[in-house]
Amino acid sequence: MIYVAMNKRGWRVIFVTLIVVYVGILTGCFDLDWKITLSQDGSGVAELKFINISLPTTNFKADLERASDWIQKLYRIGATSEVGTESGREYVLYHVNFEHISDLNGDNLRFAYKVIDNGGSYEFSLTPIVRNPLTPRIGFHLEVKMPGEITVSNASTIVDNVAIWDGTLNEFSRRGALYARSKVPILSSFTMIGLGIFLLVTFMAGTWMLVAKRRSIHSDPYGNNH
Repeated sequence: MIYVAMNKRGWRVIFVTLIVVYVGILTGCFDLDWKITLSQDGSGVAELKFINISLPTTNFKADLERASDWIQKLYRIGATSEVGTESGREYVLYHVNFEHISDLNGDNLRFAYKVIDNGGSYEFSLTPIVRNPLTPRIGFHLEVKMPGEITVSNASTIVDNVAIWDGTLNEFSRRGALYARSKVPILSSFTMIGLGIFLLVTFMAGTWMLVAKRRSIHSDPYGNNH
């Protein structure tokens, strides 16, 4: 048996090397690219994409679903899935129609939605919980289409009524909840169109009645004009 003597500096080099290798393995992970469309009652549609960045796997979808009880929950509420490649990277995309966004809740994700001001304003929030500080830096892109104009949000970007967050789950977990609040005008565009049609029909009917009345004034009971 051979024993190799090593000074403290040598052990330190080996220790640092092991840490680098371990972190390298952890970062071999996936990114999340999610899009959610919300209705005023909290129902909506979600497209949840998982992109394999560098995981050494021959079946990304099977390994992903085997490791996630949350994805099994999505299937139970009617989710469908598809696989494909994007920029040379394999992805799995889940389509979910939900009755309320809280249906998407999982152990590490808390979705919330509430109506404010008797239906005038709506608030969405998502709290990601990363329990282990050594969790890989999972890239996270989230787009939420809100009902109405966004008035308050901590999103990275806002485009029309879509709030967009870009970062990592670790960053968002440290920050706290992601949120967006929107406001719907009292008279929506459809209401305005309906009101316009009603006013037009009322005006035409009134005009026709006025013309008919004037004609009757200029005619006698026997139908002879004066």
